[in-house]
Amino acid sequence: MISLNKITGNMNTHSEKTSDNKSQSVANEVSQMQNGAESLFQFEDNRPETLSQRKLHEMANHNSKVNQLRVLHEIAINRQNLKLDKQLQAKTCNHTIQQTESVQKRKKSTRITDNLQLGVESLPPFDKNTVKVHSKTDNLKQLIKNTIQNNNNRGAEIHYSEPTVVQLLSTGEAFLGKTDHTDVAFQNIGDLLNRYNLEADKPNPNADVLNQKFSILRQIDHAIYSWFGQVTINHSELARNHHSNEMHALLNETETEHIHLVDQTKDNLEVLPFETNDMEAEEIESLTELWRSVVQETGKIKLVGGDAYNMKIRSELVKIMDTKEGHMLLRYLNTETLNAPLADAMTNIYIGEITNQLPAVVLNDQDINTDLNNLLQSEAQPLGNDEALRRLGEGSALEENDAGNNNLQNLNTATDFRNALVSGKHGVILNNNKYMFGAGTGSFVRSVPGNEAIPYNDNLHEIVRPGFVTLGHELGHSAHMRGGGTTLNAFQQEFGTALSGKTVEETRLLWDNSEELINIKNWENPIRTGHQATERGGHKSKGAVLRTNRLNQLQTALQPIYIQDPIVAEMPDYINVTAQIVQRVQNNELDNDEIYDSIQESINNLTENINNASIQAYKRDWLQTRFDELVNTRQNTGWYTRKVTRNEWRAVRNDIQNNMDAITGIGNYDDYSILKNSLRNLREQHGLPRN
Repeated sequence: MISLNKITGNMNTHSEKTSDNKSQSVANEVSQMQNGAESLFQFEDNRPETLSQRKLHEMANHNSKVNQLRVLHEIAINRQNLKLDKQLQAKTCNHTIQQTESVQKRKKSTRITDNLQLGVESLPPFDKNTVKVHSKTDNLKQLIKNTIQNNNNRGAEIHYSEPTVVQLLSTGEAFLGKTDHTDVAFQNIGDLLNRYNLEADKPNPNADVLNQKFSILRQIDHAIYSWFGQVTINHSELARNHHSNEMHALLNETETEHIHLVDQTKDNLEVLPFETNDMEAEEIESLTELWRSVVQETGKIKLVGGDAYNMKIRSELVKIMDTKEGHMLLRYLNTETLNAPLADAMTNIYIGEITNQLPAVVLNDQDINTDLNNLLQSEAQPLGNDEALRRLGEGSALEENDAGNNNLQNLNTATDFRNALVSGKHGVILNNNKYMFGAGTGSFVRSVPGNEAIPYNDNLHEIVRPGFVTLGHELGHSAHMRGGGTTLNAFQQEFGTALSGKTVEETRLLWDNSEELINIKNWENPIRTGHQATERGGHKSKGAVLRTNRLNQLQTALQPIYIQDPIVAEMPDYINVTAQIVQRVQNNELDNDEIYDSIQESINNLTENINNASIQAYKRDWLQTRFDELVNTRQNTGWYTRKVTRNEWRAVRNDIQNNMDAITGIGNYDDYSILKNSLRNLREQHGLPRN
């Protein structure tokens, strides 16, 4: 979604967490509302990675329960940046740690990785014979939650990062047990899961092992997206495949694993979380340089969300960079230009949860967009006002000196627009008109996967919607804002047909505006296909497109019935069906399968019942009824009470007789209309009400 028009409403407020404030409850963090799996408390841990790595492996590899507890104690003592209140340090909390399974069994079921972070104030004296170690991760987390909660209840307020424990992915056997062990696609995924877990079990993983883990995770994800693509081909909704839930669950597992793996390795210069096969050394170096800049925030992309949110965003940025177009997109956004120097905060790309997380220099800028909102939806919002953005609008005629202007790009496809933007062109040419880019502005990007409309392919079948695709979509809008090339108000007829490759009618059926069309075709779909996910077919809601499509289909089905004879429009059966369609359209109900099928069945019945014989019968019945009404009305209104000449009566009698003869041999609609009007005129001539 691109947010450009004025949006009114109450703005939510949020105070960004700072390093000096350790008393904020995580319940006030927006990131906690969006990441339900996070702990009630957040802990910050800045100890050297090598120290925790050595201590944790020591703990995992020793059988002595007492030694394990001492290691936990030592890790807590050596935390460099853990600043505890003096009162908290002077007190102790009493724990009871239960043991339910042996360390050996624990080692098989739960892996404590290098980035395990523990917030422990101090451990009380213990008895070797009474202290037991529980190996379940949930209980370990609960222990630390209880410890900190007890401390808070005593007046000490702490703000840490929760222990981060990366779980092993499901085993191939467990996965196949939930799905179908005879299916080749599932067998491949099962093999990949086992390969990943073998790598994950290796102690002290070096860069090669970590790179291999990224590679296998990527293969698992691609296999999952490919599987969902097959479901899309065969079903209008993904949930109609009975294995869909298991595949979504596995995708959640791999996404969580990827988040922690990226966070664990983001500062390791030897680990590249991207696919580098078939890349030249120069390209690998460029990609590495970009990743380092994004992580260290030395470029124009800034992460301003909470810790958990930023971890998720970094993981999604990796997946975006793992595609050619995604790499191009992030490099364009992160690199300074003459119009967007590094020192200019208003041309930065800020990714966060709420606008209060923007730096003060932006919030206090005199040109700030006053319509920035905090709606819980994915969107890219321009930092600058309309003057700074200057959206593309009406084109202007080409001038004589524009013919050889290298700063203008001829626009034939959506790709031409993207190339013009990222290469620094001043505008585009289409149908002898030029459309000039504006100065551009930075943006605030919020990504809330799952809150957007259900995406679909060209056949209106639901497609998978990964979080990194949502982020890539919004960053695509940011690129257009950065280059002054948003096209929200430029949906000219030529834009639609030239860039969509479809007719004007088809284009307007699927797309809200040319901005969404260009963005999805240029950025979102290439990112999708780079991960073997199905391309998106439009931006309007599936329900709206489906209702319009179905209305067109119903009208097409009615057409052969109607064109048989215009009298069909007067026949009760036809009127009933069309009235039903009108009502369903007004109620926006044509996307309901049962309602649509019911109307189709009614039309099928019309096709069988309305034919030449039934049409002629209807005409005769109608005229006969009106003739009988005429005779009865003449008699009942006292027509004989006034003097009627013999000639007048003979004329009426002849008219009636002529009409009656014509009724029995009724022909086409014109004959019917003549008789119909003749009867009406006859009634009118003799003072009878006209029906």
